[in-house]
Amino acid sequence: MTDLERILSQWVRLGAMFNVSPARKTPDIEQLLIDTTSFVPSFARLHAMTISWLVRYHRLICRHRLAVLAGRIDAPESSAILGYILTVARQHSRSDHFNLAIKACRALLKPQPLFDVYRRNPAMIKLAKQQADPLSLPWGLLAPPERLYDDAIRPSEWILSKNPSLKLRATFGGQLAASILVTLSDDPDAGSSESALSRTCRATRSAIRDALEHLELCRLIDRQRVGNTTRVLLLS
Repeated sequence: MTDLERILSQWVRLGAMFNVSPARKTPDIEQLLIDTTSFVPSFARLHAMTISWLVRYHRLICRHRLAVLAGRIDAPESSAILGYILTVARQHSRSDHFNLAIKACRALLKPQPLFDVYRRNPAMIKLAKQQADPLSLPWGLLAPPERLYDDAIRPSEWILSKNPSLKLRATFGGQLAASILVTLSDDPDAGSSESALSRTCRATRSAIRDALEHLELCRLIDRQRVGNTTRVLLLS
């Protein structure tokens, strides 16, 4: 399986209709978004399908965690592409859910066509400039306005039946509580203290405490006092 096929198989598992077999397990959605940016220039449909999925299911994205991962992107092009994808998704969904992650992305200093097909010669570059979506320009990208493929995204019932672990994300709407749960699942040491969680999730201490109180009420986490710190543990 090629790297592109691996990415597509993960999107298929999440309900995007590509002609590959689905991944065997639910992907790390935030990391998948980061990885997807590397393949967008060579595969325009992936770009459109990613935005289409985000418009419908943005509440399944842990927005604080995505912002953290977006801030760690080394490749300038990938950072700009993610920023553009999230900007278009924000416009179509009419939601501020991606604002934190958008702020963590960086624009390209020298504008360039988004898709490889437009980079082949000066005539194609000129065409890319003429057709460029105004939303792409602040990111240093020349991208045509995107057509969405809503009919190629499966309904929520299908997605949650295939990926039951996403139900908690849906319950908490991708807000800070959801990011905390995913963070603790991936890295239990992140719960060594409330301060550590605050740094890892890029949220204030007061916001972390509010989210932890909610999660504790739901019996999803346990807080244990250890000396002068409070350790946070996931409950199975």
